[in-house]
Amino acid sequence: MALGEKITALRKQKGLSQEKLAEELNLTRQTISKWELNQSTPDIEYLIRLSEIFEVSTDFLLKDKDEENQTNNEKANAVTNHHFSSTSNKKDGFGWLFGLGLTFSSISFISLIAFIFFTLKNPVTVVIHEGSLTHRYEDLEGFLVHHGIEWFYHLLIGILIASFVITLFGIIGRIILSKQKK
Repeated sequence: MALGEKITALRKQKGLSQEKLAEELNLTRQTISKWELNQSTPDIEYLIRLSEIFEVSTDFLLKDKDEENQTNNEKANAVTNHHFSSTSNKKDGFGWLFGLGLTFSSISFISLIAFIFFTLKNPVTVVIHEGSLTHRYEDLEGFLVHHGIEWFYHLLIGILIASFVITLFGIIGRIILSKQKK
């Protein structure tokens, strides 16, 4: 597909008239028409602006893949499919939430499992006398008290819960966005 055909298809897909596209680029409608008829070619600065407006790469605009044998419907589908794949690969605002949540969930979960493993390997019982009160800590609780890291254990649980919620927000956000794109 030639550059002019791509510009025409993408412009129509965006619902822009030649006049509106010309306004966005501070050009005349005749310039857009010449581009679409392959009578002239946009300068590099306009190619970059076109790629931003149409949300496609400059490579897509410039490269002429072996599309000569495709029917007109296949050409339109190629432009449409490329448009949706290029926009869906961009950060959607929720992908990073999912990744962040998953990363912290994994780290905190593995750390909590490590605490339990160390408790099983090294059972500890701690007895603390405070005046007339006696506190007895066994197993995991004894391990944490003995090493003075119960605060860290509680922090890991908090991180696990928070990161789980963040991961859920990421998943729900991506589901909502994918439904809106359809």
